[in-house]
Parts: sequence; C-alpha cells; structure tokens
Amino acid sequence: MAEYALLGMLAANALAAVRPEASRWDLGQGALALTALWGWIDELHQFGVPGRSTDPFDLAADVLGAALGIWFFLSRRTPARDIEAMDGGR
Repeated sequence: MAEYALLGMLAANALAAVRPEASRWDLGQGALALTALWGWIDELHQFGVPGRSTDPFDLAADVLGAALGIWFFLSRRTPARDIEAMDGGR
C-alpha cells in the first residue's frame, strides 16, 4: 500500500505539472486511473512469474494506497488559479 501511495502522489504531481488549471477532482481521477491501471498490469505480470500469484485483494490494497496518497497530495495543493487570484491576476 505504501508504494502505491507514493506512486499516487507522483502521478498526481505529474498531472498537476502538465495541467495546472485542472481541478483537484480531475487530477485525482486521472491519477487514480493511472495507478489502478499500473496495479492491474502488475497483477498480470505476477501471473507469469513463477512463485507469484495474482490476487484481487492485492490490487484493491494497491488502489486504496494510491487513493490515500493522491488525497494527501491534493489536500495540500494550492491550485494555480488560486495562486493567480492571490497575486491579483499578474
């Protein structure tokens, strides 16, 4: 879970850098979709590795960890449009 929390924060940060005008909701949805897709691909990869198995509960834990990391990142982010308003539109 902790690894996916970090991955979620990094995904949200990357999306915020590319789309600074996006709302927190949109950034959160995009970051969660990316990390969930990565978790699913990781589970598919584990299916082909000897000694490893796929587990839907593992994927759920990954997505939950990502959601917590994304929430943590976005709860501390000041959107670019708010910074612009504080600067008087400069």
